[in-house]
Amino acid sequence: MTFVMGDYRLSNAFLSGEIDWVSANIYLPSPDNPDELSLRNQHPHRHWAATLNTYYAAINHEWPLNDVRVRQALTLAINRQKVSEVIVPSTMVQGVMPTLITNYPHLSTWPANPDLFNPTLARQLLAEAGFPGGEGLPALTLMSVAGGGVPAFSYAIAQSWRDELGMEIEEIGLSYADYLEQRHTSHLYLGNIISSVPDSLVFIAYFNGNYIRTPYSSPHFTSLLRQIFAAATLEERMALTALAEELFVVQDQAIIPLVSDMYRANIIDLERWSGFGLRNNSVLNTWVGIRVREEN
Repeated sequence: MTFVMGDYRLSNAFLSGEIDWVSANIYLPSPDNPDELSLRNQHPHRHWAATLNTYYAAINHEWPLNDVRVRQALTLAINRQKVSEVIVPSTMVQGVMPTLITNYPHLSTWPANPDLFNPTLARQLLAEAGFPGGEGLPALTLMSVAGGGVPAFSYAIAQSWRDELGMEIEEIGLSYADYLEQRHTSHLYLGNIISSVPDSLVFIAYFNGNYIRTPYSSPHFTSLLRQIFAAATLEERMALTALAEELFVVQDQAIIPLVSDMYRANIIDLERWSGFGLRNNSVLNTWVGIRVREEN
């Protein structure tokens, strides 16, 4: 079996028999490829698989992003409805935990606005930080991986900041290798947390700055992490994780969660292959058990 992770441009190779399985993130079509959406929705061998992941914008916390009011302004100025329309289907989120993780007290409220989109408050916070109308702010960079639908995703976020805060944003798209090497040099970069196991403990580990490459540091947060790993019961661990998430995401705005529960489309002929299926609510294990279907 030949398996390729990519986008729908590989569909012709699938149809010609060069490859057996295409697995692709779900993005809206690019303006130069308007037929892509039709192909995605109508392909006879398309099968959805949910992913346990959350897309976020990491922040380097250097001036002017060392001021929590600027970081909160960035969060409140993002029109997540438009962003979620770029990656479909997906769910707008306030925290880093995918909503597919059950038995967890997910963040569901935000001071002043439960929808997280409040450009008026965002502009107020920016003015309080000394940047009324975005004046005095340097041009900020937003780095992401080039290719697929990521540029459209990056553009939707950057455009929210341009429209609502009057900010100058430079979008930088790199190869994945260059992105991993250089992302920490950007003011902000787009990343995602993904797991094959629906466990909040996996995601809390990503809160550590060593993973998301931010200089975030908080004695209270560090103390909560230690308590989480030492918790004697699941209920205690979940409650402590929720406290840590609220501190990390809401109070200190160390990162900016964007969307979660993205789906991946798989193009695979199930009349030829058997064993394809969802494992642990994650796309990462859909290949387990794949085998040639026996002829009747």
